[in-house]
This record gives sequence, structure tokens and C-alpha cells, in this order.
Amino acid sequence: MRPARGEGAQRSPVVDFTASVPRNVPAAVAEFLPGQARWMHSAAYDRHLTGSAYAGRFFLDAVTDRPYFDTVNPTPQPDNP
Repeated sequence: MRPARGEGAQRSPVVDFTASVPRNVPAAVAEFLPGQARWMHSAAYDRHLTGSAYAGRFFLDAVTDRPYFDTVNPTPQPDNP
């Protein structure tokens, strides 16, 4: 059963993923990335996830379905507003 309009239904973002390789991956993280990855990226999906409130790039490996993201913590810490 589908929720009626306005009753919990969520719109999916329109995204166009294209081939793109993550850059400047920290060595401590790079060792965990799949070796034969086919990375895909979408600027529209980045905006959808971050709400344009903070910087972030999100990638998906089309081979293994693994995500990789490079972002900042969007929540201010109590001692650093």
C-alpha cells in the first residue's frame, strides 16, 4: 500500500551519477577501498544528502555497491559553536 500524498511519502532526488574518482583519500582509509572500484558521483546527490548546509562528496562503487564519503561534521560541538 502506498502512502497518500503528504502522508510520509518522500520524493527521491533526481540524480545523474557519472564516473569520478575520489581524490586526496587519506592513506589510513585508502587501504580499505576496493582495488577494482568503478566510482560514481553525483553533485545533485551531494546536495540532497547535505541539504547544502555543509561540504560533502559522496561516491558509490558500481562494482561492489560500497560507499565512500568525504565530508565534515555538520553538527557544532558544544565547546566550538
